[in-house]
Amino acid sequence: GALIRPDWEDDLKGEETSRDAVHIAVLMFGLSDRQIIRPAPGARPFAIGSSDWRAEYGRRVERWLKVLRARNMVVYLVGLPVMRRADIQQQTEVINDILREKAYLNGVRFIDMVETFQDENGGFSQFGPDLSGARQKLRDGDGVTFTQIGNRKLAHFVERDIKRDVTQAVAERAVPLAG
Repeated sequence: GALIRPDWEDDLKGEETSRDAVHIAVLMFGLSDRQIIRPAPGARPFAIGSSDWRAEYGRRVERWLKVLRARNMVVYLVGLPVMRRADIQQQTEVINDILREKAYLNGVRFIDMVETFQDENGGFSQFGPDLSGARQKLRDGDGVTFTQIGNRKLAHFVERDIKRDVTQAVAERAVPLAG
């Protein structure tokens, strides 16, 4: 769910009390969060990008990360890709900055998706290489959402990082016992 919803903490509370055995969490926040935050009923809303908005949004991201880390999960925080419209792109850059910072401060891997989905000039493109290298439509015409092929490409890069980390962890544990 979106972190700007008034009931955003309900999902978080459910996660805090969950007894499910989960080892890896992949989070992708932000796409629906490009709007004002009302910190409390009747309180003055915070405009996206303002210092109050950044502080509150960062607090919410950090709460999620801390809850998942407290449950001993390895957390991957996926950034937002480049967007078509300049105003939406500016908002996603603000969100990505917050996500990147909170991931770093909380020992969480941040997976940057900007370069993965931008064209050769660093801008938005609906089309790009799929996993086999063939040029495909990766993004819908709205300039925001992914096609099925685009979703698969995004998932591939998340999976790649997870596999690399699991392989490294297994190798570190495969130390032969002395004598």
